[in-house]
Amino acid sequence: MARGWQLEAVSTLAELDQSLVDTLDALVLALDDDLPLAKKLAPLREIKNHYPGLPVLVLTGQDSLEERVQVVRLRGDRYLVAPVVPEQILAALTQLLPQPKAPEFQVLVVDDDPTTRSIINQMLTPWGLRVIELGHPHQFWDVFRQTQPDLLLLALEMPTFSGLDLCRVVRQDAEYGDLPVLMVAEQADTARVRQVFEGGGDDLISKPIVGPELVTRVISRIERSRLRQQLDQMRQQQSLAWYQSDNTDPLTQVANSRHFDAFLQQQWERHRQTPAPIAIILGRVDDFANYTQTHGQAAGDWLLRRLAQTLQQAINPNIDLVARYGTAAFGLVLPNTNLDEALRVVSRIQAAVAQLKITATSLSESLPESLSARDGITLSLGISGTVPTATISGDALLKTADQALNAAQVRGGNTFCLYPM
Repeated sequence: MARGWQLEAVSTLAELDQSLVDTLDALVLALDDDLPLAKKLAPLREIKNHYPGLPVLVLTGQDSLEERVQVVRLRGDRYLVAPVVPEQILAALTQLLPQPKAPEFQVLVVDDDPTTRSIINQMLTPWGLRVIELGHPHQFWDVFRQTQPDLLLLALEMPTFSGLDLCRVVRQDAEYGDLPVLMVAEQADTARVRQVFEGGGDDLISKPIVGPELVTRVISRIERSRLRQQLDQMRQQQSLAWYQSDNTDPLTQVANSRHFDAFLQQQWERHRQTPAPIAIILGRVDDFANYTQTHGQAAGDWLLRRLAQTLQQAINPNIDLVARYGTAAFGLVLPNTNLDEALRVVSRIQAAVAQLKITATSLSESLPESLSARDGITLSLGISGTVPTATISGDALLKTADQALNAAQVRGGNTFCLYPM
């Protein structure tokens, strides 16, 4: 469901023993909608009786108030109605999973009245909140950037800069768009409340300040903000995982042909706008079909993985791209690279591929039983390069490199051909 999460699946309660429960942070219980309600919820009752400390997310296909009430009575922790998307389950589990011990929350209090600042400090500190007091609004930005607080508590009315002024300054910066901002005023009348919300504030607290109310508002706002940040981070990680899955060859873990084509077009356009050379190297394993027929598919897969690693080591991975471009073919895009530099890359590749023959048994990945240290490969390579212009295309460069590769194989393989454009 998401990288970094370990999932265990069981189909019956009999499989849910103490040793397994001890490894779980939470449990998702899928209910059988074909059963009467009492039998349907029997697994939840049994789980909570035996493992009362285990958080349970209940997943059901029927949404009814009666069922929701029964789940609450049986101490179910969350209730989701199918169909659901993974993101909904992630959000619910995030609220259930124990969070790592976080550093104490910081609250920056900006008020020109020292008495008010002192009262707020005394109310919040016993709850594990670190209060930073500031009595001069003109020092706000420097202190704010240095302390990076989790919440702002601003006096609505102050000399020089008001709380609204400071709030608007914070909201102008995209980095702090979600930072909770509470304001304190003598009265919380309709006009002031509207003023606070229009200025980007989240809440208005009136004097005299009530301790429990202040603590509840501050902590709930901080926790809500932290949860939103965690969910945003999960979405970003999930998006990155999907992107990598769409653009990565699953066998070799280098880029796939789709990403190769997109990267080539992107770099071609960039080099056309700011003239600079670009080169392509295409490589294909010689007689790969016979290799797999002799040694088996597992050996062929092992070979392709090792070759992909070898090609990666021959380039600058921060600039260049290696991609699997066919069954036993790879493509390299080398931005800002002329043909002389491309030939040096080819020389490194040939030397590294030759070493695969004699170092196979010392590689980190175990060698398939069908191979020996004497079983190596050869590689044919085609090279082309140019400085992009409006009259030629990246596809034309790729076609030229492919023609050079075919010529190298016609010559018997284990060589390279260079076709300039």
